[in-house]
This record gives sequence, structure tokens and C-alpha cells, in this order.
Amino acid sequence: MPWNCPYTREMMAGLLLREPPWPRQALLIGLGAGSLAKFIYHRLPATRITVVEIDPQVEIVARLHFKLPDDPLRLRVLIADGAEYMLKGDSLHDHNLRLNKYFQDRLEDRF
Repeated sequence: MPWNCPYTREMMAGLLLREPPWPRQALLIGLGAGSLAKFIYHRLPATRITVVEIDPQVEIVARLHFKLPDDPLRLRVLIADGAEYMLKGDSLHDHNLRLNKYFQDRLEDRF
């Protein structure tokens, strides 16, 4: 279960401070093994998730080896540059992103 991982629990702890209603649209930058996406998918069934991942191989590995759900109505993976996606600013999500160090560095390089 993805929520048994200390990393996932710590990253999602901010939801404990949020009053309902829970997010209807969540945006994650970077997929990795999909633990954050799977946590939201299983724990917040009314939430639609968009993940922006730059490397198409990461999505393949997450689906084949880490049981990333195949549910395009609730979990959408976009193969794109997360920094460019955020800079466009045209997405409407009420629970935004998890920044990893690589993404933070790339975004800072653009300013």
C-alpha cells in the first residue's frame, strides 16, 4: 500500500490541515513510482489527478512494476516538461504540486 511509505505520508500530511471539501483536481509534477498519485487515487476517490512527467519511460515503469492505476477518467499522465506546464499557468487545480529538487532547479533557472 502506497500510504505505508514514510515519504508518501510526509508528502501528503498537508491534506490533514485542509478542511473539507477535499481537492477535486490535483496536480503532481513528476511521477516517479507513482506513490503520491496512488495515495490520492485510493484515499480521495472524488479527486481527479493530473501528473506531468517529462520522461515517458517513467510512466511505463510505474504502470508495469508499481501498479499505477489505468483509469484515464481519474488519473491522467501528461508527458511534458513540468516547468513549462506551470509557466503556461492555464491549469485549474485546487491541490497543487509536489516539487522535487530537480524541478525546483529547472524552474529557478527560467527566472
